[in-house]
Amino acid sequence: MIATVTNHISRGLQSKDYPANKFTWFKSNFNMPVPDVFKMIAYQNAWRYYGSATYLTETNSYDLTGFVPGYEICMGTSVWDFENNSGSTYNINTLLYSRWTTPSVTDFTPPIRGYWDYSFTSTLPAYYYTTLWYATSVGCCDWEINANGTYHYRANAVGTPNIAVNDTPVIFSNVPSTTQLASDKAGYIWVEDNNLCYICANLWKHTMVGVDISGVIGTPGVSKAGYFWFDSTIGYLVWVGANGKAYTTIWEKKQFASYFSNSATGEVYAGISEQGKIWVDNEYGLTHLAYISDDGYKYITGAGDSPYY
Repeated sequence: MIATVTNHISRGLQSKDYPANKFTWFKSNFNMPVPDVFKMIAYQNAWRYYGSATYLTETNSYDLTGFVPGYEICMGTSVWDFENNSGSTYNINTLLYSRWTTPSVTDFTPPIRGYWDYSFTSTLPAYYYTTLWYATSVGCCDWEINANGTYHYRANAVGTPNIAVNDTPVIFSNVPSTTQLASDKAGYIWVEDNNLCYICANLWKHTMVGVDISGVIGTPGVSKAGYFWFDSTIGYLVWVGANGKAYTTIWEKKQFASYFSNSATGEVYAGISEQGKIWVDNEYGLTHLAYISDDGYKYITGAGDSPYY
């Protein structure tokens, strides 16, 4: 048996099958809904060593200038390859491990994210091979990347067969302070200068720089500065900056796997009657704004860059 694991550190991933299906973690909000860019099909030559996805801006060094706590940074991807080079069947029964660790090479605590253990069993015929991929993000927060330094992304396998640890050092510089605010501030939403600000459920201030849409809905004027609302005429969240101009979000995402939290009960479809409700969400990374759109569904947006292309 020939068994190996390779690591890739990148800002994002793009499926080779669907080039438009691209996602970047760099400077996006925690735990965004992620498109399926992996196709876990064994015995396919084209994917064996290159994987089912390409890596966007693959690098081992990240400058976090302009970041705030609550932003994702990058993705670590592990690719395990098993080749049965013997003349008889090989029974795989091994534990696959991948994790991000601190500069002292200890696992993040608690191991909620950046951490994966998987029991893999397979009966591999003679001269066949199989490949598995797993990707996990790491973000800027006090329990993950919280100071300048060289962190580590590590992957291995323990069992039949064993694969030695593949340790990939990753340098993070200009890491911002992750000091949290008082708990009674969570959920505040306001306009500051021309930006929409809020205190996320993780108790960090996030600032949304919007897109000027005054040419679409007109210029409300400085007397309306500080107003924010869901505008059903254009179907977007809107606010008025200190300059009297109207702004909307850089990105939004229909929340397809979430409960309608912090308000009326119900699942993904909240209903038309709930249109226009806006709140700081307490799901999916605790760093998003949420609102009910004119279609009755929950959407999320946030201060980070758009993760979608």
